[in-house]
Amino acid sequence: MANSKLDLNYIAGLVPQIQAGDSNAFAELFAATYQSQYAFACGYLKDTEVAKEALQETYVSALKNIGKLRNPSLVMAWLNQTTLRTCFNIESRNAAYVRKTDGQAVTDPESKTVTIGTEQYVVRMIMQLPFTESQVLLLRYLCGMKPAEVASLMGITKADVRRHTTAATERLNGFRNTGVSRK
Repeated sequence: MANSKLDLNYIAGLVPQIQAGDSNAFAELFAATYQSQYAFACGYLKDTEVAKEALQETYVSALKNIGKLRNPSLVMAWLNQTTLRTCFNIESRNAAYVRKTDGQAVTDPESKTVTIGTEQYVVRMIMQLPFTESQVLLLRYLCGMKPAEVASLMGITKADVRRHTTAATERLNGFRNTGVSRK
């Protein structure tokens, strides 16, 4: 599926097969998703070799835990969270990474902040956005990818990247205006 939009329905359809023990279905899930997960890990970790380690850990964890996934349509969000947590754990393990926020150590990768424009948002809030919007923001601002790279990876146009970025930012600002905490 290189440089083509992920077929979320196809990927979701693989989940019951994997849960029933079909290793070929898991191989198909891997083939359909590894490029996007690897790009995310590379962007987060800024090291291709460590990203390969993260990818291996992500898919081992996914294979062990996919039986717990109750809603197959959430498989990509679940896999993205698995990759995020794996990258965070590797970063912590390899670099003795301890980050302080308000005087407390951050132990949850979703508590990590992302700067978009002049505002800071926590990853947890970004992950509550619609799937495509959240992925565009995470790839652009957490992983530091250029719009053209995000477009290529997600199989969308640069105009779509701009549109999703704008829509997501407006939603995040709407959270702020309704009293939902950004940090």
